[in-house]
Amino acid sequence: MALAQPPIVHGLMNRTEPLILGTPFLFAYLFGVYCLMIAVLIWALRKGV
Repeated sequence: MALAQPPIVHGLMNRTEPLILGTPFLFAYLFGVYCLMIAVLIWALRKGV
C-alpha cells in the first residue's frame, strides 16, 4: 500500500514517459499497484484471515 502513497508516487514514479499501451507510465504503475492490492484482499478473503 505504501507504493501508492505520495512520497513514492510523487517523488519517484511521477513520469509521463514512457507510454505503456498508450497510457502514461504513472497511470499504468498505479493500475498495477491497485490490482496487486485487490489481489491481496481476495487472497485474504479466501484464506479466511
